[in-house]
Amino acid sequence: MSQKAEAIAARPQTGPLARKKRLSLGQILTHAFLFTALLVFVFPFYWMVTSSLKPVADIYIIPVQFWPARPSFNN
Repeated sequence: MSQKAEAIAARPQTGPLARKKRLSLGQILTHAFLFTALLVFVFPFYWMVTSSLKPVADIYIIPVQFWPARPSFNN
């Protein structure tokens, strides 16, 4: 085998065929914490938008509706 072919074979693979690294427990916990924090910070904005599409009476009903049954832009 030529030196060029050996150099190419010895190079680590990159791209879609490269082996994926395994996540450590610390990385998994960090991702779980960040995902939970994302939900905590994004949920109030979601609630604000969906509440603005509901009639006033539908905002206070129990059980809570996470999407308006009859969306309206009157609010």
